[in-house]
Amino acid sequence: MSINVKFNEVGIIGLVIGAIGTGYGIWREKKSNDLAKKLDTTLSSLESKTKVDISQDVIDKAVKNAVERHANACVKKVAQETADLIRDDMDSMIRKDVDRVYNSLKESVQERISEEIASIDYDEFREEIQRKAEHKVFEEVKDAMNVGKIFGGAITGRGMDFEGMAKVIEKLPAYQREGFLTSLVKAMR
Repeated sequence: MSINVKFNEVGIIGLVIGAIGTGYGIWREKKSNDLAKKLDTTLSSLESKTKVDISQDVIDKAVKNAVERHANACVKKVAQETADLIRDDMDSMIRKDVDRVYNSLKESVQERISEEIASIDYDEFREEIQRKAEHKVFEEVKDAMNVGKIFGGAITGRGMDFEGMAKVIEKLPAYQREGFLTSLVKAMR
């Protein structure tokens, strides 16, 4: 058989395979039906020959248990659904209340902050900060001068060594230098 198989040959092969498969399926179904008939006959004869006597108490007990199981399942289902509904409702109510209170509180806080910021006297605020910084720097330098460490001999028994003081002032950061000089000028007046 060559590699180039014609279309008709493939169709015939498929038809043969299909017929074989159909025949096999019919044969298996017939076998299954025969087996089912034998089982039905056997079960019917067994049923007619066997007598099962079940007392009414056993039947009542089985029915009662089945009813209880079903009732318990229904109660659990309804209880769970009710709990879910209540939880969802509470969650929704709480979320709405929190949102309402949050928005109200937010507006109140924003208004209060705006009022407080509007009431700040920036010039006085700046002057107060500058006074505190100058005072702090002046106190630190004064304490250091009293101990005699900051100038490394700039303060002598005869007075101040202004050259040594100028070197120390140059080493201070700009914000401390400005405050120190302002404080120093005020102190000399």
